[in-house]
Amino acid sequence: PGGTDTGEMWCDLASNLRAVVKRRGWRISLDARHRLPHPTTTVVFPDIAIHAAREIECRPGTHTAVRVPDLVVEILSDETYERDMAPTGAKYLAYEASGVKEYYYTRPDGRDAAGFGLIDGRYQPLPQRQGGWFASPLLGRDFRLVPAATRKRRATKRRR
Repeated sequence: PGGTDTGEMWCDLASNLRAVVKRRGWRISLDARHRLPHPTTTVVFPDIAIHAAREIECRPGTHTAVRVPDLVVEILSDETYERDMAPTGAKYLAYEASGVKEYYYTRPDGRDAAGFGLIDGRYQPLPQRQGGWFASPLLGRDFRLVPAATRKRRATKRRR
């Protein structure tokens, strides 16, 4: 379970990634159920999952994706911090064992931002450049995990 900052951040990040995903004919999902092959009974709800495919196979009679995502982003809350983090978090280990090619996570305020690429079946850290930018091999472009606290907000006028 995340908080309001967590949900707001994933919506912002997903909208930024959506254009790249759509242009390539891939699929993006938010908080969708995925069954992973390792461990075999693992079901996860990645905050953002990108599939480098036009179609995502689902388990018959459910809305559970059985295709392993190619890229996952998790926005960490205090409740999910231990479960998602490297190198011992259950989600980190399950994504690595299941073959998720890229895994990123951050907290809504930008703390603990990290990215990993799968090389020879093991995650290797992806360098984070100044400003929180990561070069995604899968996307072929840079993106950043922007802290919610530093995003510019639209000014709204109050009506009286």
